[in-house]
Amino acid sequence: MIDVESLSFSYVSELTGDRVEALHGVDVSARPGTLTLVCGSSGCGKSTLMRALTGLVPQMTPGELEGVVRIDGRDLAEVPLTE
Repeated sequence: MIDVESLSFSYVSELTGDRVEALHGVDVSARPGTLTLVCGSSGCGKSTLMRALTGLVPQMTPGELEGVVRIDGRDLAEVPLTE
């Protein structure tokens, strides 16, 4: 089970130095046996959401994360990336 609650992520662009808001207030829930499609235009945050679901955000991607990502009830912020 995947639960994303009020997920927001922003970072500072290396090109411009401006703060970029990649995700804002995202809520997603995916249950076992279901298929969930994430789609949208270029730059809308799909890849950032996928990085959050794998724990790469914020552990490997610098920026400011708010909200929570849980997989099977475990908060990914507390799970080592190697796991």
